[in-house]
Amino acid sequence: MTLTKGLCIMTRCLTTVASLALLFGASSVCAKENASLVDQKVAEMTPPADSKGFAMKAAESGTCEVKLAQLAQKKTQNSQVRELAAMLEKDHSQANTELSDLAKTKNIALSTDIPSDKQATLDAFGRLEGAAFDNAFLLHNIKGHLAGVMMFRREADAGTDPDMKAWAAKTLPTLQRHSGHIATVAQAQQIPVDVLATGNRASIDSAVPAGARIPGTNDGAVKPTPRPDTPDRK
Repeated sequence: MTLTKGLCIMTRCLTTVASLALLFGASSVCAKENASLVDQKVAEMTPPADSKGFAMKAAESGTCEVKLAQLAQKKTQNSQVRELAAMLEKDHSQANTELSDLAKTKNIALSTDIPSDKQATLDAFGRLEGAAFDNAFLLHNIKGHLAGVMMFRREADAGTDPDMKAWAAKTLPTLQRHSGHIATVAQAQQIPVDVLATGNRASIDSAVPAGARIPGTNDGAVKPTPRPDTPDRK
């Protein structure tokens, strides 16, 4: 089972409220009752083969997080999105430094290059403006942090290197805190809650303005999409 398939299974199985509460570290009764289901889905993931693989994947993701957060601070006109992006840049830069230092002690060479598919996503973000950029940025980060939380939990539970496991466990609460902040900002932008929890395609189409279709958010290119209440113009 791939990581993507594992994420899809988890989001389908959890209710909207429960999945948000679990992802964002909430302590509701509903979240506690469903914790075992999340644990099961984390266990079903296909993780990196070992802690070295985890480190390489985490480094790649962390580098892209910083680049996108820097871009967001330059492009957004929304103060909440700008503050969120600044927090993401600061925290992920710190995590990247910690991971790099730890990897050196393990003789793990971490690449600082951005893969072509991730660069394509950054380039697509660069072509968005205004609310289209903000909404795509928030949706992309919801998906990315969900994947990150699951990957870091898996490493913290079953990593092959004790030091890397400890670092994953230490960093996990930061990712969960990010997820809660992203959800708060997204809801303030009137992105439907069910989009955050389920990634429902129809809801995403109604939430994201024209032009906000980007690689990494289930579409392969930037293309305009008419809003549901606006008929297509021939």
